[in-house]
Amino acid sequence: MSMDAVFRALADPTRRQLLDSLHARNGQTLNALCEHMDMT
Repeated sequence: MSMDAVFRALADPTRRQLLDSLHARNGQTLNALCEHMDMT
C-alpha cells in the first residue's frame, strides 16, 4: 500500500471518526462504533 493511499484513507472524515472512537473506547462492537455515523 502506498503512502498516498494511507493518507487518502486518513483524510476521510468518517474513517477519522472511526479511528478516534476506537482510540477513545477500545473493544467496541460494530454497532456501537457505527451508531453515531450516517452509514448504510
